[in-house]
Amino acid sequence: MSVLLAALTYLAWHQGYTKWALVYAVGIIVFNPVFLLPLSSAMWLLLEVVLALIVLALAVSITDGYVKGARFERYIIALFPQSQYTVVDRTRDSGKFLARFVESDTYPDVVLRNNASQFAFAVECKWRRAFTTTQGGETGLWIKESKLRRYRLYEKEKKIPVHFAFGIGGTPEHPAKIFFIPLSDIRHQFIPAHTVESGKSAADFLARA
Repeated sequence: MSVLLAALTYLAWHQGYTKWALVYAVGIIVFNPVFLLPLSSAMWLLLEVVLALIVLALAVSITDGYVKGARFERYIIALFPQSQYTVVDRTRDSGKFLARFVESDTYPDVVLRNNASQFAFAVECKWRRAFTTTQGGETGLWIKESKLRRYRLYEKEKKIPVHFAFGIGGTPEHPAKIFFIPLSDIRHQFIPAHTVESGKSAADFLARA
């Protein structure tokens, strides 16, 4: 058990999940085979169940694309100070819970408005651990063509410019790099790495948004 907890502690710490690492470190102390706590069999069973649930929660937190996307989205929204920007709308992915199509789920992740200029813009947030490499050796990111079409239609109908916020590397809460690219600069569903990296940094985008 201690070996498993040590491995999970390293994995969580290595991937930037400090709180999870601390939880597992406490588990190493609790399940130390040398100095076992004087607990009843029922209490040990309860602790093992709790540990199994925590392991499951970490697995979901790390691997589930929806959860990772939501965490990166919160990170991007936090870049825009509440005193200067208003969150006009945020996609709720209601269709996941209603088991039916919800039109607003196809909109960009968040719409913000600059309080001073009243300029509104939409941001679609995408975090990736690394660039993808195609069979031809080209690196970049894939975006579904159907999503690009929907965002272009949204931009045209709502008259709100759409931008992509790409996070590359690190974790969703602490990406190594961030690039903002206007939808108009994305022509195809495969976006070469040099195109992504030509986007504005968070600081540059905030200075103009």
